[in-house]
Amino acid sequence: MEQLIASDTTVAEFIMKHPPVHVDTKPQVVTLKDKPFTASLVSESAVLSLRGLEKEIQDDIGERGIAKLHIADELLRAALVLSHSSFVGIHFGFPCNTNDEFPDETDGPLGAIALGKALKALGKEVTFIASYYHVKLVQVLVETFLRNKACVVEFTPQRTHGSGRVRAAAQTLLFHNPTNQMSPKFDVLVAIEAVGRTEEGRYMTMKARDLSEICKVSPVDEVFIQAKKSGKIATIGIGDGGNEIGMGKVHQMVVDGIKNGQHIATTVATDHLITSGVSNWGGSALVAALAILSQCPVHSPYVRRGILPDTPVLTKDILNTVEMEEDILKCIVGLGVCDGILQKREMSVDGQPFHPVHKEKLQRLLTIATLPIGITEQEAAIR
Repeated sequence: MEQLIASDTTVAEFIMKHPPVHVDTKPQVVTLKDKPFTASLVSESAVLSLRGLEKEIQDDIGERGIAKLHIADELLRAALVLSHSSFVGIHFGFPCNTNDEFPDETDGPLGAIALGKALKALGKEVTFIASYYHVKLVQVLVETFLRNKACVVEFTPQRTHGSGRVRAAAQTLLFHNPTNQMSPKFDVLVAIEAVGRTEEGRYMTMKARDLSEICKVSPVDEVFIQAKKSGKIATIGIGDGGNEIGMGKVHQMVVDGIKNGQHIATTVATDHLITSGVSNWGGSALVAALAILSQCPVHSPYVRRGILPDTPVLTKDILNTVEMEEDILKCIVGLGVCDGILQKREMSVDGQPFHPVHKEKLQRLLTIATLPIGITEQEAAIR
């Protein structure tokens, strides 16, 4: 993904001498990483569209105070990182319903599967990293909704490997040569509504209920810790409360501004952090962002380096419809997955019914994703 661009002029100077014919082709440089410097190009109009998506998912429906955790343009940077990737690992999992066969909640799986579909449509290799308690659930979802076009691997370190077993297992999962961390197996890892450990090494719900007994068997957050530490694999976290993988990037803000923050705040940070009123929305917004970038007249040729053949991917092949999202929810509820707040097997996520709450939010994200780049809903209505 890392690229070096040498030029005897700045982008601003070049644009002044060669103004774009259309505003939607005016380029903007977006820094993705400082050391080593990594950046990407995208049209200013596409940036506006992605900011519209990011604004849409800040609706704090659970009144948790996520506005205090928001970092502007993280959706943009995360989408660009994924656009440049070839091999992506995805993880979800918040086992708050500990008495159920599948203790996950309904927030997380929908966004993760939608993202997996989008990445596959864009030609990426996708691997789902599963905890021991939901391997079968992930396999069913991949088989049913991705037609087995993604891999599923279980991360459960063997207890006989000594004190460094978890770290060693994570490095083995991440690298072809784990001894010196050469040849990463992934370009990017994405965690969506996945529990992360606190400073004390515990895994907590928003109500400060301890889930450590189940989480420490498959501590997938260690995979993200080792990936970020290596500096060779980009990491993205999507969360809505402060206790999810990625929220370590705003650890002190969670401690100071979120209820029970001093008890639940995770220290597991990611390079990019997407905050959202509901984590599934964050996953859907990331998918919508990828759809927009795939149609961007500046970013698309830049990713292809201007020489690879232009084989456009249809937006409909990237995005899930509202009906598709509803089908995923029906599937996991049918398998016994419960709403994390209501702790009931219902067509709801985070205590809110799919109809109308989540349906309407998904529709708004889809509307933004399918509008001409840079055009607002109001402008489209006038036209």
